[in-house]
Amino acid sequence: MNEIRLDILNKIFETTCEVENMDNKFGKTLTEKENEIRKFILSETPTFGYIPQKKEILLAFDNLGKTELENILKKFDGYDIIHLTDNNDTIFAAYPFSNSKTKYLINFPNDNYKPVFAMCAIDAFGISFMLNKNIVISSECFYSKEKINIEIRNNKIVRVNPKETVVWYDMDLSCCAAESQCEKLNFFSSKRDFNSWKKIIEDRTGYLLNINEAFYLGSLFFKSRLN
Repeated sequence: MNEIRLDILNKIFETTCEVENMDNKFGKTLTEKENEIRKFILSETPTFGYIPQKKEILLAFDNLGKTELENILKKFDGYDIIHLTDNNDTIFAAYPFSNSKTKYLINFPNDNYKPVFAMCAIDAFGISFMLNKNIVISSECFYSKEKINIEIRNNKIVRVNPKETVVWYDMDLSCCAAESQCEKLNFFSSKRDFNSWKKIIEDRTGYLLNINEAFYLGSLFFKSRLN
């Protein structure tokens, strides 16, 4: 049984919150209308199988104009709630979801939801907590490319293959997680593969987490995201 080092996990969470201003991502600094739009984007992504774009959002909100929505989305982008393409035309990321293919494919075996992609290993875990749904994560080892599969039911991990899977949590933080951190929060199929990877890269600051610790972090970052 993998033990959870709560002191380290709480330190990671608190440090990340300070840098990334998580109040924005939890909607605490938004107006009621803005927060409803934020929640719609997150809750409906698995329904569409992609992050809802301007067209879908405008159809869902009768009292919302195109210019008003564009300004709100730019605000979300500035708050690191979502990420827009350079021309502000498309939402390509809305934590925990990516609109492009990543190494973190999420399936919903018990719901009529479409597969989606998560931004990173922690975000993949967070989806089960945010939506309160059973999920299956299909990923791979960042070093060896060995396939990794994790099943979560009732917000509990019920299957991990390989059983030795671990997660590297990189502490290279900035206000824009997509650009600084997401690509560095990865699964490794074992500590052995992680150590092999660590030998060939530059020195990095972070924590090697067992699967239960990474799962717990996912709950901290996403359990209350839609409240």
